[in-house]
Amino acid sequence: MEKSKLRKDYLEKRMKLTPKLVEEKSLLIQEKFLNLEIYKKSKNICCYIDFRNEVKTDIIIKKSLEDRKNVYIPKIFQNNKMEFFQIDFETEFLKNKFNIKEPKKFTKKFQNSNEPTIFIVPGVVFSKENYRIGYGGGYYDRWIEKYPNNTYIGLAYDMQIIENFIPDKYDQKLSYIITES
Repeated sequence: MEKSKLRKDYLEKRMKLTPKLVEEKSLLIQEKFLNLEIYKKSKNICCYIDFRNEVKTDIIIKKSLEDRKNVYIPKIFQNNKMEFFQIDFETEFLKNKFNIKEPKKFTKKFQNSNEPTIFIVPGVVFSKENYRIGYGGGYYDRWIEKYPNNTYIGLAYDMQIIENFIPDKYDQKLSYIITES
């Protein structure tokens, strides 16, 4: 099946999830993430802020801040570029052109380093081979290609995992995918 068709079909399926199901499944997925040894060893957590029934990330962000990790949230720029900016408990947010929350003010920008860093990556559809289909902008694929030495973890509901799709030359493989099961 074509990527655009998969994207459309799975966005529709995800939007049909009830708020209760999203909350329950997201809680399980976030708890699994926070119990990973790699999380405990990581100094930097770069994480999306959920929208449109994506797996929630609020608990991960809050716990990471409580654990005194450096937490970074993506911001999209007009030139199709994405950068990550550090947040804290006082950070204010605005919605961007896609209706996604971003830090209101620019703070410390993430600088790729040798420190253990996890990127939590959103997606619409995921393959069992750890590839993802996002919203079609290519932001995360370009980032992963540029900084391949970090750990990239997709958060997904079981229903978003499919047997396989044929990745194109731009699609980048994730390190792991975490679901509720």
